Order: sequence, then structure tokens, then C-alpha cells
Amino acid sequence: MRNLDLDQLRSFLAVADLRSFTRAAESLAATQSAISLRVAKLEDRFGRRLLVRTPRAVALTEAGRQFLPHARRIMATHDEALAAMDDVPAQPAVLRLAVSDHAVAGRLPAALQALRAALPGLVPDVVAGTSADMLAAYDEGAVDAAIVRQDALRRESLPLYREALAWIASEPLTALGERPLDLVALRGACGVKAAMTRALDQHGLPWRIVFQGGSVSALQSAVEAGLGATVVGRTHVPASCTVLPGLPALPASRVVLHTRLPTPLRDVLRRAFSPVGRIPA
Repeated sequence: MRNLDLDQLRSFLAVADLRSFTRAAESLAATQSAISLRVAKLEDRFGRRLLVRTPRAVALTEAGRQFLPHARRIMATHDEALAAMDDVPAQPAVLRLAVSDHAVAGRLPAALQALRAALPGLVPDVVAGTSADMLAAYDEGAVDAAIVRQDALRRESLPLYREALAWIASEPLTALGERPLDLVALRGACGVKAAMTRALDQHGLPWRIVFQGGSVSALQSAVEAGLGATVVGRTHVPASCTVLPGLPALPASRVVLHTRLPTPLRDVLRRAFSPVGRIPA
């Protein structure tokens, strides 16, 4: 009797979802070589290629596309069986999720769609705000999981991705350094606000905060209106804004997951919020 290896299936699914052996290895807490070996053995098992590997990307072959839904059903049934025997519900009726607006921003609709596809019976209860507030909600037990920018304490968490930060404004700056740079920032404690003001101070560039908003969309509106400059993830730059050259470089932002949920649900969350094309965390 021929059987399928579950580790090989899980590795194949991780690579297929993340389009990267590196990100798949990090999501499964394994080495890249181990993931490659498992996928290679699965391909040997079928006698055909499931994935096409190029220096910049990984894609499914026709055989891989045909096999993908079968692999998902097998792993879903496996995880549900484990959860049932461990007296853990296969999935909660409601998933209480705290999301950092600055970390996720425009990615949220796609992530929620991915959650809905993976867990059709799930009812997400989502609150968005600053990373500090969302982490506090998690610590207080008000939510089951929090997706935030990693704080300075580097607490134990699950990495999702790392994203470069960019200075943006409605138009290029003139006379940089001759007068204070007008800044747009989130209200209250914010790691991105602290990073951009610290970078300006270190380079001796004067600044002043002219607008403080309660959400990233409010910041983007203020920037688009020409009130000042701000910092966002490079994948969050509005089409109407320009990336500013000449300002201090900023460290990449690390986005992480804090959760007490069982492993199958953690994996679903990581796949939903780990977009393809971002630098691994």
C-alpha cells in the first residue's frame, strides 16, 4: 500500500502558499534544506514535479495545481482529528483578533478572505489600532491573537514578515533641513513615530508634528492633503504619494503574531497574514 507522508504534505502546502522555501521553512520551524528534501521526496513519490523553482520565485506546476486541493483536504482532516482527540475545538465559533493598523493596513481584506476560505465557519471579531494598544488587548486576554509590529522588548512571538519602511509625502521636499520637517503621525505611543523622530534627531534634522490621527487611513489622508510627511511600509504607499529621497534610512519593520491558539489555527493565521513578496521576519 502506498501512503502519503504528512510532513511532506505540510511542507508542500507551506511552499505553495508562501511561494518561498525560505518562508515555508520559517513558518514550520524547519531548515530550508529539510523543506526542500520533503518536497523532493513527495515529487519522487508521484514521479512528477509539483513546483517550479526559479531564483526569484516558486510556482505550482499543472500537477501541483491538481494536487493542491487534495493536499489541503488531507491536512485539514488530519488537523481536525488531532484537535478533536486533544479536546480542542477544530476552530472557534468566533476568532477575536487584534490587528495593528500600521503593520497590516491594506493587507487586512485579503487576510480576512484567506481566513474565511481556510475556516468557512469562522466569525472574525477584529479590532484595529496601534501595536501598543493591540498588544495590551492580547495581554489582558481580550483577544485570542494579536498581529503587531515587534516591540523593543523582542518578546516571544511568531515571525510573520519583515518590511522596509519609506518616507512619503504628497510631493518632493524642498529646502530639507532649512526649516522643520512637518510630520504626520499616529496619536499616542507608536513605534514607527518613535523611529522616524529618532532618525531625524540623529541626523540633526529639525521636525515638528503637525497632525496626529487615530488610524493609518487618517494619516494617508493628511499626507495626500499636503499637510506633511510620514513613514509607512513600502507596500502601503498610496498611489497619490511619492517616496522621499534624502531622508534618514529606517530599520525594517518586523511584524509578528502573538497567540495562545493551537498549532493548526496558528498556521492558518500565519498563512493568511504572511503576504508573498515580503522579506521573511
